[in-house]
Amino acid sequence: MNGVQRWVMTALGLALLAFPVQGQGQSPAGSGGGGGVEFAKRGVRPGDQVVLDFYTAAGVVLHEVSGERLVDESGELFLPYIGNVYVLDRTADEIREMLVDRYKSYYQAPVIDVQIKFRVNITGAVRSPGNYLVEPTTTIVDVVSLAGGLGTSVSQGVPGGAADASRIHLFRDGDTSVIDLRAGKADPGILGMPVISGDWIWVPAEPLSAWRENVTLIGGVLSIAASLVWIATVTN
Repeated sequence: MNGVQRWVMTALGLALLAFPVQGQGQSPAGSGGGGGVEFAKRGVRPGDQVVLDFYTAAGVVLHEVSGERLVDESGELFLPYIGNVYVLDRTADEIREMLVDRYKSYYQAPVIDVQIKFRVNITGAVRSPGNYLVEPTTTIVDVVSLAGGLGTSVSQGVPGGAADASRIHLFRDGDTSVIDLRAGKADPGILGMPVISGDWIWVPAEPLSAWRENVTLIGGVLSIAASLVWIATVTN
């Protein structure tokens, strides 16, 4: 067996070894046990966004306080005049009440509007996986839509290929729930359930989609192998 033939056999062997592994559609490591999805209400966590609109009693916007800020790793916001403010697990209303109390020493009857956005992550067979900052009323279905929707068998360039909507995984506070979002199959209660800060949604690929990708991979290797054999035959 010459060098080209040995290379061809090695490449083919590696492709065949990869075939059953990729075809299984592995879930992320450390997914934990199953269980039902629990409705939860939670305030902000590190990485979430707090949006402030600050007005004096005269209706003047205080621009140095107003704006968007991210909660730091310690669960705090840094604000002008009052310094670090601990907001971990506080809701928008709780943050607003706290800031009004802190700023009343500087401004008479300040008016403060607080909006919060939770950081959630969606990965897998969606068109635009990644981190998203969403309002507390956002549902899991909304996040899937924000990510461009589920990949289909006819989609081009979708990470992970076609999605398996029957077993979407929700990782929340160390627990894992499997959600069926197929049309006509989804639980209405799940469809209306809002996300909370730190949610991770993983959309697996359909087994057929993963199998198709592996067939494409092996077909490419075989095509290259056939070309190299032909070249070796001609040159010899």
